[in-house]
Amino acid sequence: MNDKVGEVLPDAANEAKLRVAGQPRITEKEVSPEGELAFDAVFEVFPGSKIGDLSSVEVEKVTCRSQ
Repeated sequence: MNDKVGEVLPDAANEAKLRVAGQPRITEKEVSPEGELAFDAVFEVFPGSKIGDLSSVEVEKVTCRSQ
């Protein structure tokens, strides 16, 4: 089961445009079509973030001198 899950889970996550964070918790479904493996995968995903236009942002550089 681990081999099959390892083959299909990354493809399914990529297809859904998910960035999986950590290891998924896999549970095999009790009912599945004959000759097929059905499972649930529970996992966390990295949040999506977009950085806006920073061309007009001013940044102040602060320095500290030790005495």
